[in-house]
Amino acid sequence: MRSFRLAGERNEWLAAGLAMIADFVDAYGIITYRTYLSFMSGNTTQIGYRAGQGNFGLAVPSALAIVFFVGGSLAGALLVHSAVRRIRRLIFGMVASSLVLIIGFTRLDIVSMGLELR
Repeated sequence: MRSFRLAGERNEWLAAGLAMIADFVDAYGIITYRTYLSFMSGNTTQIGYRAGQGNFGLAVPSALAIVFFVGGSLAGALLVHSAVRRIRRLIFGMVASSLVLIIGFTRLDIVSMGLELR
């Protein structure tokens, strides 16, 4: 019985940690790109509004966020259902690598080249 309680507590800490990471990433996306990175209905609204105003270039970051969200969800589902051992370690490594790449691209101004982000 005690092992179930400890496992539950560990999962609660894991969920809290992942929620904090998701909030950080979302805040970073709003501040840096003015794009929601986890709020997909907000991105859909922005795409419709910006495209309706004829600002197709401004709709690109929101469209990319949706494409990468769907791709990441698919990749995550495939990883979870794969036969890979120590899947959590692999997933956390992929998330950490993605964050490093995004922050590196941002610092080098690679991501925003050619996009007018206002």
